[in-house]
Amino acid sequence: MTITKLAWRDLVPDTDSYQEIFAQPHLIDENDPLFSDTQPRLQFALEQLLHTRASSSFMLAKAPEESEYLNLIADAARTLQSDAGQLVGGHYEVSGHTIRLRHAVSADDNFATLTQVVAADWVEAEQLFGCLRQFNGDITLQPGLVHQANGGILIISLRTLLAQPLLWMRLKNIVNRERFDWVAFDESRPLPVSVPSMPLKLKVILVGERESLADFQEMEPELSEQAIYSEFEDTLQIVDAESVSQWCRWVTFTARHNHLPAPGADAWPVLIREAARYTGEQETLPLSPQWILRQCQEVASLCDGDTFSGEQLNLMLQQREWREGFLAERMQDEILQEQILIETEGERIGQINALSVIEFRVIHALLANLLALAALCILAMVNSPTSNAKRSLAAISMRKG
Repeated sequence: MTITKLAWRDLVPDTDSYQEIFAQPHLIDENDPLFSDTQPRLQFALEQLLHTRASSSFMLAKAPEESEYLNLIADAARTLQSDAGQLVGGHYEVSGHTIRLRHAVSADDNFATLTQVVAADWVEAEQLFGCLRQFNGDITLQPGLVHQANGGILIISLRTLLAQPLLWMRLKNIVNRERFDWVAFDESRPLPVSVPSMPLKLKVILVGERESLADFQEMEPELSEQAIYSEFEDTLQIVDAESVSQWCRWVTFTARHNHLPAPGADAWPVLIREAARYTGEQETLPLSPQWILRQCQEVASLCDGDTFSGEQLNLMLQQREWREGFLAERMQDEILQEQILIETEGERIGQINALSVIEFRVIHALLANLLALAALCILAMVNSPTSNAKRSLAAISMRKG
C-alpha cells in the first residue's frame, strides 16, 4: 500500500492564485440575477417559455420551494420579458346585482394589470383566484394572483398545489382555456349573482424538489412530459479564474440584493474555505442563496459598512462554532474523562454493507462530525445498487471535520 502524506494546504481550496480577482470591486447590476453566468440552463428554459411559440405554457423547475429561490427565478424572468408593462385585463362594473365587464383602459381599473411576473410559495384558494364579497347588500370583486399575473408569468411552489389538488385542477383549466370563470369555493353556497368570465392568459412555472416533482409527474404524466423542464444548479465547479469571478459576483449580487454587507477583499479566502467545507469538495462552491444569506446575515452585526473583512468573518465563524458546540465539548470531555472508551490500538478488517446506511435527517453538522470519530480512516470498495446509497455511506464514513 502506498501512503501519501498530505499537508493541510493540499486539502483546502487554492485561494492564493486568485488574489487579483478578490481585489476587484465586483460591480453588479442589482436588477440582473446573473443567471446567464451561474444558471445558463435555467435561463435557456425561461427563454423558451417566454417565446411567442413556446411548446408549453407550463414549466417545471427543480429547486427548493423557498421564497429566495422563487424570487430569483422571478427576477430572471423579468429581465427576459419583452412585453413587460403592457396593459391587460379588464374592469368589472357593479350596479346593484348586475355586473358587467369591459376592457381595461387604465392601470387603475379594478382587474387591470401591467404584464408582470408574480411569485408565491404558499397560497389559499381566495388568494390565488380572488373572491366575491357581499356586505350589507354591496358586492365587491377581489382580484387574485392569477389576475395580477394576467399576460405574464405565475411562479408557484408545487407543495401548494399537491396539498390542494382542486387549486391545481382549476389553475390548469384557466391556463388551457385562457379564460377565468367565477365559481363558488363552497358548492353548498353558490355565488349570489352571475359574474361574466374574463379572458386571462398566463404562463406558469411550477417549482419543487425531486419528491414534489415525482408526485406531480405521477398525478399529471402527460403534462409533465410536455412541460419545459430545467433545474436550479446548486453548486459551481471551480475550473479557472473566470469561474471564481462568477462566484464572487453571485455572492456580491445576493448580498446587495438583500441589503446585506458583501465580502471585502480579505474575506474571500475565508468565505471560500467555509464554502468548500459546506459542499465537502475542494473545488466546488455553493450557489445556494440561503447559505450565502446566512453567512452575510450573521456577520452583518459585526460590521458597520457595506462590506465585511476576513477578521470579522473569522470572528463570526468562531462565535458560531462556540454557540453550537456544547454537545461536541461534552463528548470530548467524556472521552478525556474515560467515560467513553475508544479502542485506538490494533486493526480490524471487515465489510461495509451499503444496504444498511443509516440516515440522520435532522442531525446537526457538529454531531455528524463526532459520529465520524470512530471511522477516521476507512478504505472500502462499495458495491451498491444506487449511487445515492454510495454517497450517503461515503458522507457518514469519510466525512472530514
